[in-house]
Amino acid sequence: MKLIILGAGGHGQVVADLARQAGRYEEVLFLDDKAEGADIVGTCADYVRFQNQNVEMYPAFGNNAGRVQWENKILEAGITLAAIIHPLAYVSPKAEIAAGCVIMPYAVVNTGTILKKACIVNIGALVDHDCILEREKITCRREQKWIPGR
Repeated sequence: MKLIILGAGGHGQVVADLARQAGRYEEVLFLDDKAEGADIVGTCADYVRFQNQNVEMYPAFGNNAGRVQWENKILEAGITLAAIIHPLAYVSPKAEIAAGCVIMPYAVVNTGTILKKACIVNIGALVDHDCILEREKITCRREQKWIPGR
């Protein structure tokens, strides 16, 4: 399977590195409107050209609203949206991770936690049990939002 990352900037390079280390993808490529290089195979507008069952995509834009807009476009085109989880992260089997989320090395996502669309759990962040990270949440520290009755 291939991963195509929209945006070859800083966040895109980090996501590519995480994806390569996770070992899920045979190839990691980019779509970018400005950058050039051997692994850049087109512009962001070309995303539909790569639609098939052997491709997942991830929009690696720092702007949360822009990232969510691109996630919606990808899903509406019937393309699978990737969730990237580094192998050195701990994610409880009882956690729910939405497509479009990224979990970086040494992060902990504990039991009963729900990560909604477009969340990024940064290096070493701790998201304790029964937390809900709403869409577009970026966390760098321990998040505790206990919901009574959960």
